[in-house]
Amino acid sequence: MPKLLKKHRLAFLILFLALAVFAFFFSRFWPNKMLQRYLAVGMGTFYFFWGLITHVKSTKITSDIVFEYLAMSMLAVLLLILITL
Repeated sequence: MPKLLKKHRLAFLILFLALAVFAFFFSRFWPNKMLQRYLAVGMGTFYFFWGLITHVKSTKITSDIVFEYLAMSMLAVLLLILITL
């Protein structure tokens, strides 16, 4: 795993920064549940496309990888939306 992190350092840095910004704004939008939901959908969309772009650049993209990123982003969005109910 450390070899993978070294090889794709920029991609993981972008993901880490995006998740940190998301967590910050998600907590700052606390009373406004609709903004939190929009932010959750935006983050899920970002994560899905981040995964696709990262795998396309490494030429290791398969339909399984696409469905895995789609499923994980949809699950995360669903859980965050359920938190805001």
